[in-house]
Amino acid sequence: MEEVEIIHCHNCQAEQTPGYKFCGSCGSKNLELFKQKVQANNKFDINLKRLAQYSVLIVIALVINAMIDTTLESVVAITIGFAVIDIVFAVSQPSVWKSVFKSVSLKPFLWIIPVFCLSGIVIGYLVDSLNSVLFEGQIFISYKDLFLDTDAPLIYSLIIIALFPALFEELAFRGFLFDNFKNIVGVNSAIWGSAFLFALVHFSLLSLFWLFPFGLILGYIRKKHATIIYGVVAHFVHNATVTIVEHYYGSLVF
Repeated sequence: MEEVEIIHCHNCQAEQTPGYKFCGSCGSKNLELFKQKVQANNKFDINLKRLAQYSVLIVIALVINAMIDTTLESVVAITIGFAVIDIVFAVSQPSVWKSVFKSVSLKPFLWIIPVFCLSGIVIGYLVDSLNSVLFEGQIFISYKDLFLDTDAPLIYSLIIIALFPALFEELAFRGFLFDNFKNIVGVNSAIWGSAFLFALVHFSLLSLFWLFPFGLILGYIRKKHATIIYGVVAHFVHNATVTIVEHYYGSLVF
């Protein structure tokens, strides 16, 4: 028979069962239970405050990005700006770094690399097809075009379009934001919440159809393996595939 733990009231020392709210003898409240609730409420407030602060800074950065001309200098500046914001908020939350420096197995990479390489080709083709149908005859500036006059256009494109987003977006969305959402509403809601914000901040209505599911998959990987390393590699492979194919072929629509 399982024994019931007996604890005592801090005031009158009368025996109480675990989880009691008020002492049955003297009416004193359970200070330990009260302390736990206060700590939980404080943690909730801290997580909510962090999310609000981060969201405000990101909105400001996005507004600035929308107001300035798209040039090589502005793209690099905005990219670095987002990276700095992500690093600062991640540094403030030690649990994020645990998901960064956690040891990983090589086995998941065996499916992550080919699957996300394929996703880059498929999504790139679908987006190019939609662009050609919906915006036929219109000229849009592609980020990769900004690097054509540099001495190594493909390398610079991979750094700005593939490497930086993979590192710092995963640090932000599957790291900082995921952890704060998890502490507030639970891990499953964290997957949905981080994916929604991930899709929203890209400011592309046309890309919402794939960005949100893409974010959900990365969130699931984060939950399953308790690290952002796999997500960083998946994100990089996807973006790098699109960048390389477009660099050599110009478009995925033939």
